[in-house]
Amino acid sequence: MRYPNCVSLHRQKKGITQEQLAREVDVSLNTIKNVEHGKTNPRVTTAIRISQVIGISVEELFAPKDQFISLKSER
Repeated sequence: MRYPNCVSLHRQKKGITQEQLAREVDVSLNTIKNVEHGKTNPRVTTAIRISQVIGISVEELFAPKDQFISLKSER
């Protein structure tokens, strides 16, 4: 099962390119692209590293895009 996510949205807000994120997380560019497009789910360790690089929680990272605003307002 694939889960919708906000990886691309958060990455862009942070001003990081897909290439930079892939390098910092130590995965391939294709991995980042596939995760952002919902084609694959990352391993747990990769999801944790992505969230650390972007500076948000794993929960926020994989919240559906329509829930992103509500998560932000709860803080």
